[in-house]
Amino acid sequence: MSSQYRGVVKVAGSLLRGWLLDAVHPERRVRFNLVIDGQLRGTYAANRRRRFLIRHSGTNEDTHGFSIPIRRQWISGDLQTVGIEDPSDPSLKISLSVRLGPAQFAFCGKCRQRPDVHR
Repeated sequence: MSSQYRGVVKVAGSLLRGWLLDAVHPERRVRFNLVIDGQLRGTYAANRRRRFLIRHSGTNEDTHGFSIPIRRQWISGDLQTVGIEDPSDPSLKISLSVRLGPAQFAFCGKCRQRPDVHR
């Protein structure tokens, strides 16, 4: 990540959460592309309120948070690459290798187990 940007990105249950701040222009809400395994999954803005940012960001701005629901079709069950890129600034490029969740399986209607563990 460029020194122009500060932030945190993490997987929290079924959400991709964090905050992203353009330190040079803290009044700007950073727009970013979410890329998972090389596929664009949407364009989002870091514009949600995160109260702790006033204490930790060094600015009086607190609206740089984001929370993105992870859709089931995005989940492979394997280690995946999650990227955040600013479409207007190539210096913002964050990449994580994470497991987004279990592989997609159909569940047995009677016992509620996945087919790979069904007896």
